[in-house]
Amino acid sequence: MSFYRLCKCLLGALSLLLAGFCAASGAADKAGAQDLGEGLVYFRMTNPAADLPALKSVLAENKAAVVDLRGVDASVADVRALRIALVPPVSPATRAARFVLINRDTSSAVPFTLNAGLPDNTQGVLVMALAGDNVPADVKVRGSVEDDRRACEAIAKGAAVSTLINHQPDKKRYDEAALMRDYQGLPEPEVEAKTVADKKAPDAAGPDSQAKPGEKETEGESSSPESQPPPTDSLLQAAVQTHRALLALGKL
Repeated sequence: MSFYRLCKCLLGALSLLLAGFCAASGAADKAGAQDLGEGLVYFRMTNPAADLPALKSVLAENKAAVVDLRGVDASVADVRALRIALVPPVSPATRAARFVLINRDTSSAVPFTLNAGLPDNTQGVLVMALAGDNVPADVKVRGSVEDDRRACEAIAKGAAVSTLINHQPDKKRYDEAALMRDYQGLPEPEVEAKTVADKKAPDAAGPDSQAKPGEKETEGESSSPESQPPPTDSLLQAAVQTHRALLALGKL
């Protein structure tokens, strides 16, 4: 075989491999699942009937999944088909968990068909909602309804769900030195005290440098949506924590 024909065959084989890889990547993107770590995935449904095939594919490959149905409008027939897909196969060797997130805007057919909040709720399925939404659920989570709305809007705009959980609030450093200082009733060091005084002192540049009536102060200009921190999705965070607890207990 000539060198030219060999190169042509290699290029053809490479093209086929790339085509298969792109098709597989497209299928994964179409499924729309996001990895939450340790075997847990997130799947957002907006149309139960249209999204059901993709959900089945996700559930077939993952034992634990968060299925977000917040704000979803669905008929009883749609939810019955969804229930069949959600129920994991009955097998001692197969342990699975489905965390279904709902809110006040979710069709009432969802909690009704899944028997949310009842002793005979759907096996392997845990329906979760904020306590403030006053909807039937197996688990009521404390959290801000407004933050939940903002989180849903962020997800709808394509935000990664990992940015909406595990937030760490800014805390003042409290080390051993600060502990001993408080115990002995000593004042703060001069450097810290001077820093605080400088922040509270008026601008030395004179009255012209101060904000005039009708003008916004620099520290107060944080009301734009871009400057606001990402909301904490309390419902999703509770689902992740529940999954981690089940793993620790050997239930999954």
